[in-house]
Amino acid sequence: MLSRTDSAWKLPDAFRSWLTECNVFCGTLVDRIVTGYPKDEAGTLEKKCGYTGRLLVAGDPFALWVIECENPGSVGKEFPLDKTSLPVIFKKNLRPYQERKVRLSNGAHTASVFAAYLTELTTVGEMMNDKTMSAFFAESRIRRTCPNGSPAGGRVRQFADSEMERSENHFIKHNLLSIALNSISKYKARMLPTILETQAKTGSLPKFLCFSLAAPMSFYSGELNSENKLIAVRGDIPYGILDDTPELLFFVENNKQPANEFTEAFLGRIDFWGRDLTQIPGLSKSVAGALQSIRETGMADAVRALL
Repeated sequence: MLSRTDSAWKLPDAFRSWLTECNVFCGTLVDRIVTGYPKDEAGTLEKKCGYTGRLLVAGDPFALWVIECENPGSVGKEFPLDKTSLPVIFKKNLRPYQERKVRLSNGAHTASVFAAYLTELTTVGEMMNDKTMSAFFAESRIRRTCPNGSPAGGRVRQFADSEMERSENHFIKHNLLSIALNSISKYKARMLPTILETQAKTGSLPKFLCFSLAAPMSFYSGELNSENKLIAVRGDIPYGILDDTPELLFFVENNKQPANEFTEAFLGRIDFWGRDLTQIPGLSKSVAGALQSIRETGMADAVRALL
């Protein structure tokens, strides 16, 4: 960092000394759902509070800020946020908390979002109120997203259970299309490690996560518009999909192929996954079978059959 800074700005020695000797650079992780301005409730809230709040923001009651540092006690003494009512903790290693968040919280949503949207649902709250999709979400969390282990000690199951409560909060209107943004890279980070670990440790594949890999293959359908947005249709209503251009072009060029060929092409994209997923025993067959079921019966019936 200093060499790049020096070459760009030619910073004086006094600043360089202060930067390296008087500062601690910490990694951080924040876990909270914030959905923005609560336009539907704003009038009621302003009336209750007695003033107009143009900066109102709706947020999940659950919150966590993990600050990673070599000496938590020393940093916490200088920056004692953990001594307040704020949900702040200082740790030497935030990776267990990051894995817990990515796999359990983010992962369960990524696994469910496409199926939920294509069953005519719009928000996470609607998904959790739907008997079929709520069951799918539940099956896509703890054992399916963190198999054979507990990434943050014995609290992982408690955390997983809290995810159900957070998702069922009807005050947080979390749009499924927002969660679906740039989903191929999200799936690679959030779900693919679990599929690979499960196959390596047990010799079998997690069927719900294989299904969740087929679901975006139905979701990403349509044609690119002039803004490089993929425009698909749910029922009679169009919806826009934003992702990196190579991903969007791939789906435009391949989503009309037979399920087996489409799946082989999708899983074989090393630039998407960092490896050739067609080499994972049984994965292509499982994903192609799920895609064929979705195409033949529709998403809702395919999910019910899986359950």
